[in-house]
Amino acid sequence: MRKKHFIIMNKIFVPFAIPIMLLIVWEILVDFDLLDNTKSASPSAILLTLYTLLLEGDILLQTLYSIMRLFSGVAVGFLFSMLSSYILYNHKTLDRFISPSLQFFAPIPIIIWIPPVIMMLGGGELFKIFLIGLSTFLLIHISAYNSMKEVNKEYLELSDIYEKSKKQKFLHILFPYSLSVILTTLRISVAIAWIVLFITEYSSASQNEGGLGYFISYARQMGFVEKQFSGVLILGILSYIVDSIIKNIQNRSNVWMNLELN
Repeated sequence: MRKKHFIIMNKIFVPFAIPIMLLIVWEILVDFDLLDNTKSASPSAILLTLYTLLLEGDILLQTLYSIMRLFSGVAVGFLFSMLSSYILYNHKTLDRFISPSLQFFAPIPIIIWIPPVIMMLGGGELFKIFLIGLSTFLLIHISAYNSMKEVNKEYLELSDIYEKSKKQKFLHILFPYSLSVILTTLRISVAIAWIVLFITEYSSASQNEGGLGYFISYARQMGFVEKQFSGVLILGILSYIVDSIIKNIQNRSNVWMNLELN
């Protein structure tokens, strides 16, 4: 029984040991005025402010706007990356024509795209979702396409023997065996998407529908340090939750793949 309790405590507290210690040190530094009060706030004050903001409800609304934009952009980027990978894998002429351009555009920082995208789409919701979708698309397409190229040729030859269609090959061979790589890239894409979301909400947002990016930036400009860190805390928690969900899906897919291979 004691061993079981030790294992449970180890799983729960060990991963958060360093953050907890940092919070304790942070609290002490602020309490003893070793940090500038105009630029920092104690964790206890931030939590109290966050509790108040949650009761008022405004930060929940801003969080909802951010979540909707993030999931819309990531979903669109993911679907288009799967479609493009399927098309280019099966059409060699299009592959030779389009792939070099995608390889060229992929390393370009997404911030560079902000001015031309604003000129084409304006600064509304479509602009924010498009940039998130673009960053997701470029990352996942390159990863998925290259992973599909490395699939064992014996599986494809076997599918030819059974006269499987290109769609069936993609759904039953290419996609499943690239899934782990795709999900790893998706985790990276979502992390980058949070950054893109913050930048777009900061650069172009109204107060009523600003999202967390606007909320954090506005609080910083007005000197509301506790509100600023409260927004950052929510952003961090959401990022951790989303990443944990994708990681869990990835672990399940790895287990499924091992069973299939055995």
